[in-house]
Amino acid sequence: MKNILLTFDYELFLGARSGTIEKCLIQPTDHLDSILQKHGATAVMFVDTTCLNRIKQQPGLHDQYEKIKKQLLRLHENGHYIYPHIHPHWLDAKYLGNGEFDLSDLSKY
Repeated sequence: MKNILLTFDYELFLGARSGTIEKCLIQPTDHLDSILQKHGATAVMFVDTTCLNRIKQQPGLHDQYEKIKKQLLRLHENGHYIYPHIHPHWLDAKYLGNGEFDLSDLSKY
């Protein structure tokens, strides 16, 4: 029997438009979790703490931040491992509204 370690970065996409939190984090991660549960598999989620902090700082994203927290708790309860990591390009991220960020400045990446 061989073991496979599945790891995922939990953060929004790089680029001029990150995509929304709902479409790029919540929905795909829920779908991935359902597939992993179906096969009795667990994964390691590397959560970008700088990304979460930037989301938390945006006044209009409180509800999205709460969804993220609930999802991460649910992933942990489902047996997945949650570990922090940091990508410094989030320090220069610009909030565009509608849950999207501009992550095109990679000078600190």
